[in-house]
Amino acid sequence: MKSILDYTLEVMREHDLTEDMILWVGTDDGAAFMGGWERFKEIYSEVEHRFWGGWAKDPVGDNTVIVFNNNSWLSRYYNDGDVGWRFNKVPQRISAVYSVISSAPTIKKEVYATGTVEYDYKEDFNRNEP
Repeated sequence: MKSILDYTLEVMREHDLTEDMILWVGTDDGAAFMGGWERFKEIYSEVEHRFWGGWAKDPVGDNTVIVFNNNSWLSRYYNDGDVGWRFNKVPQRISAVYSVISSAPTIKKEVYATGTVEYDYKEDFNRNEP
C-alpha cells in the first residue's frame, strides 16, 4: 500500500522539492492547515493513496495546497476519479523581444517562460517608401 504521504513525497522528489522547502500547508484560499506539515504527515501516512472514483471524496480535500519557498506549490486535483497532486510554479517572464521583418507588417513577439507567446502587430507605413 502506498500512502498519500508516500505519494506526496514522491511527487515532491520528481520536482526537486524537499520537506525543508515547505512554507505552509493549507487551502488555496490561504487558510493554513492546523498543525502544518508535521500534522499532515501524521494523518496521511496511514491513508492509502488510490483513485477515489464515483461518489467518494478525496480525503485530502480538493483545495489543499503545499506551498514551497521557491515560488512553487502542489495543488490537489480531482478529475473523473483520478486524484493527485499538480505541480505549479509562478511564471517567469523572459525579457527577450524578437522583431520579425518581412513584407508583412512588423511583428513584435514576446515569449514567456510558460510557453505563452504574445504578438503585437504594428503597421510600418514607411517601409514601402523609396
